[in-house]
Amino acid sequence: MFRTRWTVAATIALAFAPPAFADGNEPGRPTAAEIAARVRAASAAVVTVERDYRLADAILVADGTPPAPTGPTLAPPVTVYGSPSPTVAAYEGPSQWNGGYSPTGLGQDARIGPAGQPEWTTDRRFSRVRTYVIAPGQVEFESWYYGRYKKNGDVRHIWQEEIAIGLPHRFMADMYVNIIDDEGSDSHALGGQFELRYAFADWGCLPLNPTAYVEYKVQEADEPDVAELKLLLSDSFGCGWVYGLNFAYERELSGEKEEVLGFSAGLSRTVIDQRLNIGAEFQVERATVEGARGEPEYEVLFGPSVQIQLSHMTHLDISPLFGLTETSPEMKLYVVFGIDLSPGGEGGWYDPVSSRGR
Repeated sequence: MFRTRWTVAATIALAFAPPAFADGNEPGRPTAAEIAARVRAASAAVVTVERDYRLADAILVADGTPPAPTGPTLAPPVTVYGSPSPTVAAYEGPSQWNGGYSPTGLGQDARIGPAGQPEWTTDRRFSRVRTYVIAPGQVEFESWYYGRYKKNGDVRHIWQEEIAIGLPHRFMADMYVNIIDDEGSDSHALGGQFELRYAFADWGCLPLNPTAYVEYKVQEADEPDVAELKLLLSDSFGCGWVYGLNFAYERELSGEKEEVLGFSAGLSRTVIDQRLNIGAEFQVERATVEGARGEPEYEVLFGPSVQIQLSHMTHLDISPLFGLTETSPEMKLYVVFGIDLSPGGEGGWYDPVSSRGR
C-alpha cells in the first residue's frame, strides 16, 4: 500500500513540476503538449522504480530473508448465525445401555464393565457352551432343568440351582446345588459343583477371548468326585452373530476313573435385539474308563438353541439336543431360567466403558 501511494505521488509531481530553463529565466506555464510528454516520462520512471523494487524483493527471498511485511488487509465484518453441530459418538446407546458404546448399534453389543465386554456375555447364551466371564460385581442366579432321555426309555432328571458372581480382574465364581432323580427309583442324589473362571485379557485384546475354566464336582458317597478343565473361546462377527467353542477334559477321582475329552460349539443369531436369539449347539464327548482306555464310547449331540429375554434382567434358554450315534442318548433337554440380581446404575457392573476413568 505504501509503495502504491508513493507511485501515484511521484507521477503527479513529475507531471506537473515546472520545467527548469538553462538561461535562468523564470519558468513559464507549460502547454498541454508539454504536460502529456511529462506524464509519459514520469510513468516510464515509475515503472522502472517498481521493477527495481520487485527485483530487490526477489533477491531477498532467494537469499533467505523475507521481504518487509505489508500491513494487514481488513475484511468487512461477517455475522454468523446458528451454532456448530456437536460431535456425537457413533451408535450412542439408548438409556438401557447406560451410555455404553456399541460397534454394531445393537444393545447386546454395548461395551460395558472394566473389561469392555459386550452385554451378551453377561447372560448365559448357550446351554452347553460357556463364554468369557460375567462383569465384576454382577450376581446371576439360574435355575436349571436337565433331562437325559436314553434310547431304552430310562430318564434321569437333574435340577440345579446356580449362583454366579463376577469378580475383579476378570475372575468369576460359580456354585451349584444338584438334585438328581432317576425315574423308577425312589432315591434322590444330592451333589454340588464349584467353578472358577479367569479371562486372560480384556475383551477384544486376544483372538477369541480365551478363558480358563476349572470345576470340581462333589458327589454323594457312592459316586466319585470329578475334576474338570476347560478352555473357553468366544467372539462375535457381523451384526448379531455370536459363537462359542469349548475344549474340555474331565476325570473321576476314584472308582473307574472315567476320563472324558469333549468339544462343544454354539452359534447364535439375534432375531430381536435383547429379546430373542436363535441358534444351534453341537457337542461330542469321548469317554474311557481305567483298564479299557482303548475302547472309547462316543456321545454326539446336536440341536437348536433358543434364548428368550423376558425382561432386561431375566432370560430363558431352551436347548433340546438329539443323539446322533448308537451310544448317545435319545435326547438331552436343557432349560435354564436366569435372573440378574445385581443392581445397575452408578458404580454398578453395568456401567459403560466410558465411565471407567471417572
